[in-house]
Formats: sequence, C-alpha cells, structure tokens
Amino acid sequence: MLGQTISHYRIVEKLGGGGMGVVYKAEDLELGRFVALKFLPEDVAHDPQALERFRREARAASALNHPNICTIYEIGKNGDQSFLVMEYLDGMTLKHRIGGRPMETDSILSASIEIADALDAAHAVGIVHRDIKPANIFVTKRGHAKILDFGLAKVTQPIGEPGGASQAAGQPTVTLEEHLTSPGHAVGTIAYMSPEQVRAKELDARTDLFSFGAVLYEMATGALPFQGESSGVIFKAILDSDPPPALRFNRDLPGELERIISKALEKDRNLRYQSASEMRADLQRLRRDSSSGRVPRELTASQHPSASQPAVSAVLNSGSSSALVGEGERPNRTLAVSITVLLIVAAAAAWYKFSGIPKPSAIDTRNIKIHPITDNGEVTYFCAISADGKLIAYGASLDGKYSLRVKQISTGSEVVVVPPRAELIAGATFTNGGDYLYYLMLSGNVVGLYSAPSLGGPSRLVVTDVNSAASFSPDGNRMAYIRTAPVGEQLLIANADGSGEHEILSVPNPGYLTSVSWSSKNLLAVFERQFNQPEIPLRRTMVITPEGKLVKTFIPPIRISDLAWLPDSSGFFYTQEDPSASANTAVWFQPYPEGQPIKISNDLNAYRGVSVSGDGKSLVTAQVRQQSTIYIADSPTSFTPKSTWNLTPISREQSAGMEGLSWTGNGQLVQLDKDSHIYISAADGSGRTRLLQQDNYNQDVSGCGPANTVVVSRFPDVKTYTLWRLNVSTGELKQLTTGTNDIQPSCTPDGKWMVYNAVEKTDKIMKVSIDGGTPVELAEGEVFGPEISPDGRLVAYYKVLREKTGRRFKFVIQSIEGGAPVKEIDAPLRLSLLQWTPDGKGLVYVDFTSNKSQLYMQPITGGTPVPLLHFDSEPMRIAAFAWSHDGKKIAITRAVEFNTDVVMFSNFH
Repeated sequence: MLGQTISHYRIVEKLGGGGMGVVYKAEDLELGRFVALKFLPEDVAHDPQALERFRREARAASALNHPNICTIYEIGKNGDQSFLVMEYLDGMTLKHRIGGRPMETDSILSASIEIADALDAAHAVGIVHRDIKPANIFVTKRGHAKILDFGLAKVTQPIGEPGGASQAAGQPTVTLEEHLTSPGHAVGTIAYMSPEQVRAKELDARTDLFSFGAVLYEMATGALPFQGESSGVIFKAILDSDPPPALRFNRDLPGELERIISKALEKDRNLRYQSASEMRADLQRLRRDSSSGRVPRELTASQHPSASQPAVSAVLNSGSSSALVGEGERPNRTLAVSITVLLIVAAAAAWYKFSGIPKPSAIDTRNIKIHPITDNGEVTYFCAISADGKLIAYGASLDGKYSLRVKQISTGSEVVVVPPRAELIAGATFTNGGDYLYYLMLSGNVVGLYSAPSLGGPSRLVVTDVNSAASFSPDGNRMAYIRTAPVGEQLLIANADGSGEHEILSVPNPGYLTSVSWSSKNLLAVFERQFNQPEIPLRRTMVITPEGKLVKTFIPPIRISDLAWLPDSSGFFYTQEDPSASANTAVWFQPYPEGQPIKISNDLNAYRGVSVSGDGKSLVTAQVRQQSTIYIADSPTSFTPKSTWNLTPISREQSAGMEGLSWTGNGQLVQLDKDSHIYISAADGSGRTRLLQQDNYNQDVSGCGPANTVVVSRFPDVKTYTLWRLNVSTGELKQLTTGTNDIQPSCTPDGKWMVYNAVEKTDKIMKVSIDGGTPVELAEGEVFGPEISPDGRLVAYYKVLREKTGRRFKFVIQSIEGGAPVKEIDAPLRLSLLQWTPDGKGLVYVDFTSNKSQLYMQPITGGTPVPLLHFDSEPMRIAAFAWSHDGKKIAITRAVEFNTDVVMFSNFH
C-alpha cells in the first residue's frame, strides 16, 4: 500500500501490525499533517466480530477527549475495507519501553499518573477499556503516555452512580453491548486479566485498575506478576496467588509504590482501589514526596532496610575527613576510623588479587537498559552495529521481498543499501572503519558474500558459497567466514578483498559450524555441533588462533549461535535456546578465559543475532515476539487451486503447535509447542493436557498407528536425540533407537514400522520396528523429512544434490522395502513440512521461497505444483500441518512472528 492515496491520505510507511490491525503512517493532504491509518488484516476484514471490535474502538475512543488517550479523527472506507484515522504518535509502546527490564522510578510515576488520569476520564463517562496492557499504552518521545485500542471497551455506569447518570450529564455515549464474544466468556489479555474477568463476571471500572496494577508491576520489575506455561496456570495464579514482592526484583523501588501495586492487585474488588482518581492521587503523592526527599509515612526510618547499616562507604566517597563525624565525636577519631577502613580495603584487595579467586565478570546485568532502534516490525533476524556506534545495519522483509538498510542512530534517518528483491539477504558486518558493509545474498542456488558502501552505492561480489557472516581481524585486513563443502564444513580466512583464501578448520559432514567472531587479541570463537565423533563433545564453542590451534573449549548445554566478542576480549556474547524451559533464544555472555555464563535477556521474547560496538558499551540484536494459532478444517475433497478451507481456530496459546502437529489413531490432536513440550487435546481443542510432565526438550512427535501411541524424538540425559514410543493413556515410554541424532519419525498406518532421519557422518533414512531392534537403511546422503504414504507402501523424502553449478533439490519416492527410487521430482529451494495427501496422489509442503507461507501440492506423477493455501498478510506463516489418520480433517498452525525489531542493550558494564 506504500505510496497509495486513500481518500485524502497518502500512505508513507508501514508502522506495524498484528492479528487485529495493520497500521500505516500517512500524510493528510488537506491539513498537511501526519496521521496513522489502521486497517483490519485481509484475513479478518470480513469477520463480523472483528469488524464490530473495529467499530467499537472508533466509537469508544472518539467519545473521549483526553491528552493521554490516542485521538480517533474518523472512520473511513476504502472499497469494502474500513480504516481508522488516528493521531500519529512518535515513540514506542510501553511493552517496548519495558523490554524485560525495570524502569526508573521517575519514569514509572510520570507515565502511571498519566495513565491513571486517562482511565479516570474514560471511567467518568462509563467506558471500561477491559484490555489494559503495555502493548496498548504508547510512550511518546517526550515521555508522555497514551492509551490505545478501545476495541474491547464496553459501556457501564460509573461505580456509585445511578443508571443513566452519564447520559444525563450530556456526556457522549457509544453503543451499549455486553460482549464481543459470547456471554460468559472472558475477554482481554490473559496475563493482565482481573479475577472477575477470569471468572467472566460482570465488569466495572475496577477491572481496569487491576490490569493497570499488573502493568505497574511489570514497569517496576520487568516481569509479569502472574506467569505460567498455559492459560490455565495463569488463570489459577490470578485467582489464588499473590505475585512475588516487587522489591525482590527492584531494590531501588520505593516501599510506597509496592503498596500501591499491591492494593491495585487486590483480588477482592471491594478492597481494591475504587477509582482511578484515588490511585492517581496516591501516585501523585508519592512523586511529590520522592522529589522533595520526604520519606512516606508507610516507610519510617526504623523500617527502611538500610537504616541500621553504618555509612562506611561515605569514607570512600567523601573528600572530607569529617564525613563520619557525628554529634560529640572528635575529628581525629574519625580520621583514625577512615585510615583503618582504607587499610582494610587495601588488605582485602591484595588478598583477593593473590588468592586465586576468579575476577568479577566484565558484565553487570543489574542496570542493563534496552531500547528499540526500529519499530517497523520488518527486521529479518540479523543486525550489525558499526565500531563507532553510529550506524546500524539490518535486513528487512516486506511484501515477500528482502532489503538491506542502514540507520543512523543520532538522526534516525535510513538509507536502503540493497533495494527490495525476491531472494534472501542475511548476515551483515561492518568493516572496522565502518565505511563498508559486508553481507550475504542468495543468487540462484549460491550464497555469496558481497560488499557495498555503508551509506549506499554499488555492491561487489567478494566470495561465493559462504555460510556465515564475515568477521574481520583486528587490523581489518583479513576476514573469517564459514563454508559448507561436500565433505563437511570449513572455517576459512581470506584477505578483505576475497583473495588468499585458506582453510584453518574443517569438520566432517554432517557436523557443522555457526557464527565466527574475531577478537582484538587475534583469537577466533566458533561454535561447532558434531555427531558420531566419540572423541569430540556433541557441541562446543572453540577459541582458536588464526592458524587453527585450539586454545580453549567451552561446553554449552545446548546449541548456540551468533557469537560476538567484547572489544577487550574479556568474553563474548551469544544467543542460546533455554535448555530448561522455553525454547526462545536469549542473549548470554561467556567470560573469557573462564567464568560461568551470564544470561543478559530475561524476558519471554526471542533474540537473533548479536553485534557489539567498538567501545563495548552497546549491543544490538533482533527481538522477535511470537504467537501462534491452531486451526482445524475439513479436508478438501479435491486438491486444486480453488480448494475450500474453512479454518476454525481451536487454540491461541502463546506457541501452540508452533513446532509440530500430529494425530493419534483415535483422533486426538498432538501439539509440539515452541517450549518443546508436548500437548494432546480433542480435535476441537478441548481437554488440552501436557504429556511427559518432567520432559524438557523434545524435537519431533508423530502419531503412530491405530492405537493411542505417539513416537517422539527426545533429548534425555545422554545428550543425544533418540526416538521413544509413548503410550498416551498410560504414560509408558520405550526407547526405540540408539543413534546420536534420530529425528523426524513417521509410522506406517498399521503402526508396526517407523521411518526416520538418522543424522550421523552422513544423513540416512532408516526403518525400524515400532518395538525397536536393528534399524535398516533405506537411503543415504543429504536426505531429510521422510514420510510414509497413506497405504504404507512408499516413503517420500527431500534430497539435496551438490553439483559444480550449485545445488539442486529433489523429491524422492521409493519403496518402504528399500531399493532404487521409483520416482524423483524437482523440488523448490526453500521448503519444509513434507507430507502426503490423504489419497496418496500428491506430496504437500510449505514453500517459503517468496517469504510468503504457502501450501503446495506436488502430484507424484510430475508436473507443475498446485498452490493450495497461502497467507498473504505478513508476518503470518504456516508453522505446521497434519492430516488426521482418516484423512477427513486437517490441522494447521498459523504462526505470527510479529514486530521483529532491532533493539539495543547498554549499561552492562
């Protein structure tokens, strides 16, 4: 829509979007001002419930005129598509502002007083927001708060007023409707719901005050007050549990603010704050007392945690020898105390230096700050910062095309270094001087390393067939990068112009290397994941010299990526999945040459890529927030481009089914979440329960045969993936394979045999009995994703062929008894999730070559693939799909990786 003129508004840029709205910045051509236009996404634009919520937002917000509520100017139509014209705001959402870290007390009080005032104005005319959360509060660049999104608002009479009071006073009104959902259903966002929302009771203004209390808690601590791995767990916490004291997470918090938060989060609404004005008054009083230095009467000197501690530190911070002099004390005694303290400190320092105790880490996480660099939601998982900290490069994706952009931090201006194109762009690195940018770009089937001037100019191919971003030597004359070769993977060094290339490290296929970083002390850090090499750990981070000599090895608990040294070589940052719970990737720091890893990011977002400025004070990374929905539909009777898919959502858990779906023989739906936990439910989503309660890391799951059995690829204590049979009814587990990396199981319809991927020195397709035993090899090479046909006679898989001209990709079909392939068909470059159609006449897969998630069917007789289903609205994608055993139903996970933006961490020294 960029560049289009709708009514008298010219679309300038996309500001962001989610499941219920896409927002663009636009120029009002009549009044000469910028506005924000909000459209419903195409896939929900004709949903009556979504349309009503859209209209409700316009009516409710336009009934209010308050500086801390986003102004709605009008509601317009573009053809059959409605849009809102809103006040254009420059800044970030409170969700971004918090960023998983406590805010400063002054900022908390300023924003919260304005939020309370806005709520008071809404409640005064009987409007209850019902969805107060950080994502619905905007913080402008001047630091002012604005409440957004009244799409779930309802009208009720203000507490204590007789019916009709607001109308009698001449106040504007909106249509009075009880719910957008069915009566008795909870509305709002789970983590911020009040107890009465959870119970689907009648709501009044006090429900907003509870939600506001949850927001205040998050502002003060960086964490949610009520957490859990499922909505049921969170609901129970809201109803029955008190959150941990905010002071436990933020010791700088005033005690009075904790009292305010606790009162707002009171479960009995009669004991909670009764009005926003009452809450605002307490916040204003606290701000006044804090700014004047007065101690609130709730926190007297005798109660203050530091009141009884001696002020010894004053000696070291004061230039006066009388810093500790009290009434009746003599200065010479104070001097003696000061000298004694200094001697003790000196002695302790000397003892510490020679005692062998490890030095403190170069990183201190207590006061880390995080703030967004971009807010367009279009970042494609990589970013880089120049050594001088002035420029940030990042990849962007919009409308199925990729581009490379560079942003100046001080001015906020951007240049497009590589214009939008259909093929992938990834892995940018600035040269040491910052004048040039090296990046990866796909051309045909080959990934090349290119260079271009950092602020725009012609690109030049430097090296071909590269598998990682480049990292430059301390003098900037050489670079290191990774290449996947037919015999394995190589770590290479070359001159900055690509000449003089030579290998310093290689690993056998299918071991692999990821992300190399070159330190100021001429050491390279590289992560290796290895298989079937008993003498080598399954995974390790190696520090090596440019000559390939191993200097140090670190053994992480799980796969890591995206290495970046601190400039002084005192350690390196990396991203790593959480091995104990959520599979979201967090930012970590490994001290060097020794020390325990330190977790830098502690929120629920995922992070991709790390890059550090030359002074070591700033780190940039791409922050990814994810959501998924599982849909169920009746399977189409024919697989044509005009197939009808009536998708019905059955689950909106945060990462439901994002990593996989399957069905049991008795029609239950098996779901593998992003946190690697397995759940099972009825076909309509009811009765959802977790399997393997004590299991923390699973990779693949497949329903097996007519019984209530699944096969799962598990990561137990032996640190390898092996396949296990699980009886859903009894919980009985039986290990079926003993390989080092056995994944992607698929069972015959009778449940007697299973095929799977065995990743060893080479990839193999293997077959084994469902009772275990000796596996039989069916295929070898770069082969992936085996799937057994509905009649149990054939197995299909995906194969990569490496040739001098590049790589080719094939669908291969062969007998489950082994032997030569019976059919090979050309396949696209970028696909996933291979399955058979229920009638066995085609192979269905997700093709994301164009960056739009599309479902295609390849007839096994050959010919052109048939498009079946696609989602045009970005950033939706098909994360998983599966047909039921009888072929009558299909389950699809539609994942949303939304608002992927570059953020900067600072103040970690």
